[in-house]
Amino acid sequence: MQKTLKKIKQLIPPVVLNFCLKNIGYIGLAPWEYMPEGFSYRNKSKGWDLESIVQLQLDKWPKYAERVKSTASLGFNHESADISGNTPFFHNLLVSFAYVLTLASLNKKEIRFLDWGGGIGHYGLLAEELLKPVNLDFNYYCYDFEVFEKTGKQINLKYNYFHDNDKYYDVKFDIIMASSSIWYEENWKNGIDKPCKYDTDFLYITRMIFISNTPSYVAIQRPKHIGYNTEYLFWIINKHEFIAYVTKKGFSLIREFEFGEATPIFKAPEQGTMQGFLFKKA
Repeated sequence: MQKTLKKIKQLIPPVVLNFCLKNIGYIGLAPWEYMPEGFSYRNKSKGWDLESIVQLQLDKWPKYAERVKSTASLGFNHESADISGNTPFFHNLLVSFAYVLTLASLNKKEIRFLDWGGGIGHYGLLAEELLKPVNLDFNYYCYDFEVFEKTGKQINLKYNYFHDNDKYYDVKFDIIMASSSIWYEENWKNGIDKPCKYDTDFLYITRMIFISNTPSYVAIQRPKHIGYNTEYLFWIINKHEFIAYVTKKGFSLIREFEFGEATPIFKAPEQGTMQGFLFKKA
């Protein structure tokens, strides 16, 4: 499926392709769609906490690990069926992560990294590999649903997986990252509150769609193209409201990141861009 989509993108001019993606909901079920009823739609949504999703990630893990430990570029998506692929979007995303990780580890002999909503630990393996040249003591913590925790512990015995919100409050983290995770919370502000309860120097919230001119709204993803037989609701957040709220939590914004245009959302009030924001404890 993904190879077919890639060929289609190569044949169709970007303007035409973007128009088709924005209006695909008129001829079938849109992969990304505006949900004016918000999270009241959730009773029809299967969500993320599924054994089938974990199994798919586990099946791809060997190829992912091989790619991470190679000298290849960082332009790949761990959720893709083709781990050997390269795209500017994912290269931008992962190199930006490498910059953030490097900044958080400056002048340190050890680093504690909390991956909020980290699945089975993809960013843990990537971070450990990126930090090898500087010979740091690397400590990785991963918070996600229990089904991800159990699987993660099977493949990464030295990592710290957990699913209870009240664990590891006594740990001082160098960086907490939430990549495509807090926007799935029914109340996105509560999604920010949870990782902010931990003590950290840096907070990196990334790989989310942000808008600038309209209020935050809810949409739905139907990610069948990557093999996930599910759908989940998520927030498209107003950038200014987001920055103001995180600032009130005691952080200051030190860098914004742009990753490119997001997948068009059918009937959305405003289309957004994929971005990331790095905050430092004030």
